[in-house]
Amino acid sequence: MTWASWIDFALGIWLIISPFALGYRGMSGKAASDSIIFGILIALFSLWTAIRDDAPSVASWLVVLFAIWIVASPFALGFRSIPRALSDNAIVGIVVLILAIVRIMAHKRIGPTATA
Repeated sequence: MTWASWIDFALGIWLIISPFALGYRGMSGKAASDSIIFGILIALFSLWTAIRDDAPSVASWLVVLFAIWIVASPFALGFRSIPRALSDNAIVGIVVLILAIVRIMAHKRIGPTATA
C-alpha cells in the first residue's frame, strides 16, 4: 500500500526534525539521537517500499521493529521524564507501527506488485 509507505516516510522525516521543532534536543542527547537515527531508518525503509513495487517484505517488517523501538525507547533509554519526547515517540511509533502492519497485510492479501 503505497499511501501507507508515504505516510510512514513523512513520519520518519518528522522524527528527524522533531527534537529541534519540539525543543527537546537540548534536554536529552539520547532522546534526540534516538529520534534522528530511527527517523532516518523509518524514512529510508518506508521510501524503499513506496517507490519499489518489488521491495521485499522484510523492509516493512524492519519498519515494524523500528516503530516498536520508538515506542519503547523513552523507557529503555531513560528519557520518559521529557513529556514532549515521550508523547512524540509514542504517537509517531504507534502510527508507524499500524501503517507498517497494514502494508504487510495488504502485501500478503494482494501480492507484492499491487499498489493502492
